[in-house]
Amino acid sequence: MEFWQLGNTSVRSALRIRDGLIVLSKSTIQGNIRRGEGDVAFRKLLGESGIVSLGDDKTNSVGRKWRSAMGKLGFIYPEIKSGAGFTQSDVGPKDTITPAGYRLINSDTAAGIQECYLRAMVVPLIPTGKGTTFSPLCWVLAIMIHLENKGYEPALSFIELSMYVQTTTPSDNLDEITEAILSLRRQREQSSSKRVFDRELYKQKSKESHCAVTTFSDYADMNIRYLKATGMFQAKGKGIVIVPEKKAMAKQLAANIQSSKPLLTLYRNLCNGAALPTDNVDVAYNVLQDLMIQANNYNIEYSIEGKTLKTPAQINQVRFDIEQLISEKKEEAFAQEQASQWEEIALYMELLSTKKTHIKIDSDTEIRIPKAEAPAYLEWSLWRALLAIDSLENKPYVVKHIKKMLKNLRRALKENIGSIDKDYL
Repeated sequence: MEFWQLGNTSVRSALRIRDGLIVLSKSTIQGNIRRGEGDVAFRKLLGESGIVSLGDDKTNSVGRKWRSAMGKLGFIYPEIKSGAGFTQSDVGPKDTITPAGYRLINSDTAAGIQECYLRAMVVPLIPTGKGTTFSPLCWVLAIMIHLENKGYEPALSFIELSMYVQTTTPSDNLDEITEAILSLRRQREQSSSKRVFDRELYKQKSKESHCAVTTFSDYADMNIRYLKATGMFQAKGKGIVIVPEKKAMAKQLAANIQSSKPLLTLYRNLCNGAALPTDNVDVAYNVLQDLMIQANNYNIEYSIEGKTLKTPAQINQVRFDIEQLISEKKEEAFAQEQASQWEEIALYMELLSTKKTHIKIDSDTEIRIPKAEAPAYLEWSLWRALLAIDSLENKPYVVKHIKKMLKNLRRALKENIGSIDKDYL
């Protein structure tokens, strides 16, 4: 059993990569962030810019891991190994920012940033083991769409993705995989304790695959974060579901899950920003029409009358505008829910204040805070607590100064408390 990885478990949040790219673009060390002094220089740059917290990392692994994550997504030119069948010069100067990377840096809207990650993750670079390559993102979408075609919600729980998605490829039988997922759901429903059932299943699978129990959850946590960065997925419990307004795009992407294109072509696509179905006028317009229906479900009135819709760029800009309106509606709904969820918020705050990593809510449910993610959870919990007070005069999506304050607090805690108590942060 092998796992595919969309990113790097040490850079769990794909969205943070943009911050690292921005500081790299303003530095003098592009192309010199590898081995020895290069690792040291990149680590120092990330630390002094507040991107990471510098601990007692004598191996300077932080720089290597961030470089790996950036290269894997094509935001800097990756190193081309000997024997690849082509050379570094065929792709681009190693460890310098690519056109795709600069597009991410220059994107200043949520929709634009998400599209940069989507273009990176649709490139089919992972070998299937049978002479073809695939995109894990498109594979996830294919499984979800297949579930929907069987009459189920296009969603995957955390354990389903852990066990049967990130360990498979399109060379496996899609019907067998979806049936395994449905069988898992039935077994969990019939168990007297889902938490105990999950724990025993993780133990069994780790023994069969000769890996640590935590490997499944560590990779799944990272893969879910990267998938959500594309804007194609949203949270459903600890798992994910296809964003309803992205369903038309999802079906387009799930239609082609394997590739036999030359590796050089794939690398060039990755570094320049891969094509999306919506780069085609007809597809873009069909996706826009579907989005208009979704917007109506949110009681959003939007007219395209009088707008120029002759090119994919023009159509997609209108799509981005509508997606932003839908996002704002979702933020309002999320804010309204927090007052009734104050007990859960309080539990997260208790975990943070006592430095515990998990707390049991009932026989089936517990909440966890990974030590490395404590600052992020603090920011998130404080934001939820603020919303739970339920007395905002402004819309939640315009309270930017509060969000910025929480982000600065998170950074300060990571830098200061982290240096005092590294076991906590």
